[in-house]
Amino acid sequence: MSNINKPTNQKTIDELTFNELTERVFKNGCIPPLESEMDIYKIIDELGGITWRINHDAADERINLTGNDISFIALSGRLSYFLTQKLKEKYNVIPLDECPHRLREIGDRTSVPLAPNGCVYYWDWYEAMQNEYYRNEFESLICSACPLHEKNPIEKLRTHIPCDVYPGSLNQLTDPWDCGMTTTVWKSQIWTYEQLYKNIKVTGGEDAVKRFKMKLLQLKSKKKGV
Repeated sequence: MSNINKPTNQKTIDELTFNELTERVFKNGCIPPLESEMDIYKIIDELGGITWRINHDAADERINLTGNDISFIALSGRLSYFLTQKLKEKYNVIPLDECPHRLREIGDRTSVPLAPNGCVYYWDWYEAMQNEYYRNEFESLICSACPLHEKNPIEKLRTHIPCDVYPGSLNQLTDPWDCGMTTTVWKSQIWTYEQLYKNIKVTGGEDAVKRFKMKLLQLKSKKKGV
């Protein structure tokens, strides 16, 4: 089939540079920083999450794939490839296509060779960064200073705020220092701060109350830029 009508300045996705890809994926100049492993992780995770949702919704026939959807999936896949190459060059992360076959998907890690000295396989890197990301997220919430959180709070934070006393599932806090029990439950169940401190004391003692109050002040001060 002739390509005679194809504009000569039209590049295929494989021909786009890294900067051109980022400009297409992150419109309006909202290109995130790429100064650390965490920066790269966040972009890869966000692109992967959006792509997964598009494909999942299309497979379940909740949406019909548009040309824009297909283009985004291709662009994000190519951009993720560039990012994994940056990881290889700067942080010795072994890309998926260079990993042993059993390490190309998340799953069983038994009976596989160790990564070369100073290197790490991609999914091992990804899981370590994911844990660090949610650990940082947890520390940025008042919940990290509260003894009333659920067991394994960092793991729980991946799907909801890890509160052991909140009636139901809480997706996020109004502000990082606002306990959900004082702001988002029904009026008949809402706690005053006096009730909150009393329950914290029963569970963790007076020291837990002091830690909670200190964390609350720190978070509010950080928000104000103090």
